[in-house]
This record gives sequence, structure tokens and C-alpha cells, in this order.
Amino acid sequence: FDVNRLIVVDHHSTDETIAIAKRYGANIYYENQGIAYALDLGISQARTDIFAVIDSDVGLVKGRWVDLLFKKFDNPRIGGVGIRMFSDEPLWRKEYCAYYFHVEDFRDIKGGEWVNAYIIRKKALGPHFHVPEQLKSYEHIYMKEAIIRNGYVTDFVDAKAATHFYDFSE
Repeated sequence: FDVNRLIVVDHHSTDETIAIAKRYGANIYYENQGIAYALDLGISQARTDIFAVIDSDVGLVKGRWVDLLFKKFDNPRIGGVGIRMFSDEPLWRKEYCAYYFHVEDFRDIKGGEWVNAYIIRKKALGPHFHVPEQLKSYEHIYMKEAIIRNGYVTDFVDAKAATHFYDFSE
């Protein structure tokens, strides 16, 4: 798949994020106001109809899933496609989250298909989309709900070569 523009919104990372981003010619924006501001900034900078939102703790490896993902956007009703992947979150956290959200299986919390990396049709979010500042987590659920409220549907693809690296930051 072709990347027209790589946008990185950085919250003062201490690893090699910026060096790697620069190597790929990314447009880098710095922020210190939190996830809501970071998402709003990144989305506002997206210039294409379809764009990706990928959390910093996600590793993606190109595979057959990429073609399957973009094929889904042939359907004009698709507003977003989640990338379902392996997560190395510890069992204690999965069990706590399942208890907290009153579900049997941890994967049901986020619909099992809308976790940490997703591709979005920009107009599906609506012209006045904004992530509330008080939203400290599960912002992807907020985006998914906005897409559905605007009359679009969401879907997912399985990416076996993708991983969400749990970082204990929540």
C-alpha cells in the first residue's frame, strides 16, 4: 500500500520514535496535552479520504491482510476497519477489564475488532468530530461510535503479523 503522508504526533517519547519517523520523512508534531488533543491534531492533519490511526505500541508487518483491509473500502458504507491483532497484555489486566466491563471475554470489551490500529474514512467521522478531553482511554471506541452514528458501518481484518505491545502505561 502507498503512504501519501506519514504523520507522527509525539508526546515526548524517550525511545527512537523521532529518529525512525524522520528516516521515513514523517511530518512530526509534538504535543503535551494528552490523547484527545493528539488524536484531534493527527486527524486534522490527514489530507486523504482514508487514513490510519495506529497506537505507538503497535507493530505491523505487511501481509495479505493489507489488501483485504483496503478491499473493504470498496463498500461506500464502510467508515472504518479495525486491525485485529495479538496483544501481549498480561492476564491480570485482561481479567480485570473483563470484570470492569461486565463481559465474559476480554476481546468483547472493544468488540474484538477495533483495537489499537484502524483505518478510517475521514468523512465517516463527520465534519465536527472532536475527541473529548476527559476521554483518557478507549478513544477508539469513541471514534467507532461516531462512525456508526454518522450512518456508516465498521468491520475488521485479522493481522496475524501484527502485535499490540502492552506497555503498562494506562
